[in-house]
Amino acid sequence: MKNHLLFCLLALPAFAQLPQPKLIQLEKIEIQPGLISLEVGSRFGLQPAAVESRLRGAFAANLAAQMSSSRGVSLAAREESLSKLMKEWEIAEKLGNLPDDGAPAAMPGVDRADYVATATLTDLVANRDTLVLGGRVAAAKWKLLIEASVELVEVSTGRKVALITERVEEGGQARGNANFTTAEIQAVNRKLAAALATRLVDSISPIRIVAVRGDDFIIDRGKSANVRVGDKYTLLEPVTTPGFSDASFPVGQAVVVHVNESSSNLRFERSKTAAAQAVQATWTVIKADN
Repeated sequence: MKNHLLFCLLALPAFAQLPQPKLIQLEKIEIQPGLISLEVGSRFGLQPAAVESRLRGAFAANLAAQMSSSRGVSLAAREESLSKLMKEWEIAEKLGNLPDDGAPAAMPGVDRADYVATATLTDLVANRDTLVLGGRVAAAKWKLLIEASVELVEVSTGRKVALITERVEEGGQARGNANFTTAEIQAVNRKLAAALATRLVDSISPIRIVAVRGDDFIIDRGKSANVRVGDKYTLLEPVTTPGFSDASFPVGQAVVVHVNESSSNLRFERSKTAAAQAVQATWTVIKADN
């Protein structure tokens, strides 16, 4: 018992050093003006305002669900106005309280969150072809396409970390309904949220190579980050010259051959210029457009 207690006491400093999950506050979900027309609304059997409300709710709920704390990043959706914060920034700028690059030293009015995100739904294509027999809808083929962008800003510095855009599509066969259903709206929003969540997490916490054996290596992303067998990643060799930390050389691609819950095995498909190079743990790994 004493030995067990001693072990726990000795382990406390190590637990204290574990990285805490980052919190993103989803400040606002905007919809591009004119995106939801009366015609589009009619395909949902709703007025445009009701379609906008349903899309906002589905987007926020699915994004929050995807960005769970188990991935090191969580999201809280709040309806505070970002315009209020921008006005405070403008006041700070007039008072000369901003650094030379124009970015605020910190974002006022945001408590606890590490990052603030603003989402904009920029495109929506809603098609539903129905087959009517005997005056009743017998079958329908539907397609929903949604595009959204998310701007991510670091609270402590006011630095824009990323501007991410994703475009996804879902569709299939539906029977006996001329309008889009909640399930169909959820399906495309889940797909959109998964794509955005992966890129947001990668922006905050870049993918790391945790083990290397020849042309095989392991990254710290798995099923919880929506990694699938067959996914491709681009490998980049960072430039070490001072002042050029954002520069890199492409060295090839890697394909996912096995996926665990929080890690994945990849195989390096070396390019001609990388023929003599071994995989390095210091290389940058980014998701490729499959």
